[in-house]
Amino acid sequence: MTERPLKQGEVVRVEFDRASAPLGIELAQHGALDGQLGQIATVLPAQRDIKDDFSLGAYLVEFAIASASGVSSSVLVEMVRASVTKRAARRNASVEVERLHRPPGDESIHLVVRIERTPPPDTTSAPGMDEGN
Repeated sequence: MTERPLKQGEVVRVEFDRASAPLGIELAQHGALDGQLGQIATVLPAQRDIKDDFSLGAYLVEFAIASASGVSSSVLVEMVRASVTKRAARRNASVEVERLHRPPGDESIHLVVRIERTPPPDTTSAPGMDEGN
């Protein structure tokens, strides 16, 4: 993955797994992009049909770079990561945003979003909890 400035018209693909699909749907709504991300990118019409095969992506959001503002590919990835993470936090969830490796010569940006699975806290042996009281 090479670091490079983004060009106007370039498309960035973000796939959301089944659990994180609501975040993608929210991100694709009109006016959902804010800050610098909203200034440099626009959301293309989304594929709203969530397929039966959830092996990789259940929902796809595509951004088109609307202005050649000198933003690098890694900065855009961080802006998308921050936007998705902020939305997940509102749902008391955390996400993993990964940039997929592309074949040599393919400079496209393709991200995958997954809800992080964390084990529930163990409440049976909490400190200070004495069953004898």
